[in-house]
Amino acid sequence: MNENGAGVVSTMGSTDPAVARGLTSRDVYARRGLSQIPRLLSLQDRNEYSKTYGCFNREYWLCRTLDFPSAIAQFGVHSLALAYTTPMPDNPYYRQPKMLNWTLAGIDYWMQIQKSDGSFDEFYP
Repeated sequence: MNENGAGVVSTMGSTDPAVARGLTSRDVYARRGLSQIPRLLSLQDRNEYSKTYGCFNREYWLCRTLDFPSAIAQFGVHSLALAYTTPMPDNPYYRQPKMLNWTLAGIDYWMQIQKSDGSFDEFYP
């Protein structure tokens, strides 16, 4: 383990360049997570003039194939918040004002779709 408590990834038999450079498992996981932020952002309604601004359920806000948004999709906020607050090399989202705005928009939308009793509309097939 290193000083941050993260285990060092074994480089035996790995073809992953990040692992070969001796990065910790935490670093490898963070880099992979950061690589998915553009895809995650493509799911979010980032039009600040939209009634669904902050919604991560693209089928609801863009395609209109659902009658109500899934609150589970709002978990994307966690990844945006981590990308915004985590300093690491090659993190273009760290402390970027737009990322903060999109994160807060996601949280605000999440609160907006929550019912007064704390529940959310969900569909489980």
